[in-house]
Amino acid sequence: MAQDPIWIVQTSFVGDCVLSLPFVHELARSFPETPLVIVTQPGIQRSLFETALERGLAPLASRTRLVTLDKRGSEKSIWGLRRWADRAKSESGADPSRVFCLQRSFRTGLLAVLSGAEERIGFASGAASFLYTRAVRRTWEQGEHEIEKNLDLLRAVLPESKIAPWRGLDRPSLLAAPVRPQRAPDRAALALGSPWPTKRWPVENAIELCRQWSDQGVEVKLIGDPSARVIAEQIKAAVPSRLIEDHVGQTSMKEWVDILDSSAVLVSGDSASVHVASDLAVPVVGLFGPTIPEFGFAPWRTNSSVLQTPDLVCRPCSIHGPKRCPLGHHKCLKNIGAEQVLGATKPHLLMDPLGKRL
Repeated sequence: MAQDPIWIVQTSFVGDCVLSLPFVHELARSFPETPLVIVTQPGIQRSLFETALERGLAPLASRTRLVTLDKRGSEKSIWGLRRWADRAKSESGADPSRVFCLQRSFRTGLLAVLSGAEERIGFASGAASFLYTRAVRRTWEQGEHEIEKNLDLLRAVLPESKIAPWRGLDRPSLLAAPVRPQRAPDRAALALGSPWPTKRWPVENAIELCRQWSDQGVEVKLIGDPSARVIAEQIKAAVPSRLIEDHVGQTSMKEWVDILDSSAVLVSGDSASVHVASDLAVPVVGLFGPTIPEFGFAPWRTNSSVLQTPDLVCRPCSIHGPKRCPLGHHKCLKNIGAEQVLGATKPHLLMDPLGKRL
C-alpha cells in the first residue's frame, strides 16, 4: 500500500536551500520508503535541488518530486496559493502525512494548512507558528548552525532517533559531481555578490587582494550573481591579469558548484557561496560584516575560518544586513583588509612569491 508523501517547504533564498539539503538527506534516511515532495521557488532554487538529486541525493531521486511555488507571481495571493495546493495534492495522488516548514513566512504556514496534512511542523518564531501542530523553538545569536536548526524539526518528530550533528569533515557532499574536478592548489574563488549590499566586501579591498594574488601566481575565479557584474568589471579593469577569470552572472548551477569544487579556497561574504563550498569541503574564509557567525550561517566545515571586525558596537546591525550602513561608514567590512584575507588564505594555497606559476 502506497504511503502518503511528506512535504518539505523551502521557498527562501538559494543559500537557505543549500542548508536544507542535510535535512532532506536525514529525513529520507529516517523514512526510507516514504515519497518526498520538495516545494521550492522556480529558477535557481529549483536548479539547486535538481543538482543535488542528480548528485549526492541521487538515491532519493526515484521517490522525490520537486514542485515549484511562484510566490511572487501566480501563487502570490491566497486564492492562487489555494489553487496551487489543490493542484499539488492532485498530482501527488494524496494529501501529505506531514509538512515540514523550513521557511518561516506566513505563506508557508498557510500552505501547510491548505495541504491537508494532519501534522505540520515548523519554527515557533515563524510568522504563522499558530498554524503548526508542532512548533519548534529556534534560537538566534547562540551559535547553533542553521543546518542544526533545520534538523531540530526532525528531532522533534523523532525524539528517540539519533540524528547526529552535521558539522565535520566526514559528512558527505550533497552537491559534488560523481566525477569531481581536479582541485588546483593555486586557484582561489572570490564570491562578490549578495542580495544585501552591506554584505559585499568593498571593491577596493577585493581589487588589492586580486592584485596580490595575481602577483603571486594565483589563479582567481570571480563568481557571483548578476548584481555583482559592476564589481567584477571594476576588478578586471584595475587588475588586467590573465590569471583573473570573470564568471559573475555567467554560470549555471552545476558550473558554479564545479568552479568552487575545483578551487583550493573560497573568499566570500555571508552568502550562498559559503554554504556551497562548505558542502564541497572547500576551505572557506568568510567575511562577516553586518551579520555575525552566531546567527548560524557561518561556514560549517572545520577546515574554514571567519574574519570580522569584533570591536564595533554597531554589529550586528540586522539579521540579513541592510541595503545601506545605518551609520554610513561600513567599517565592519572596510576594516577587513586584503593583507588580513591574504594571510587567512595562505595555508590553503600554493603560492610563488616571485609571481611564477608553480
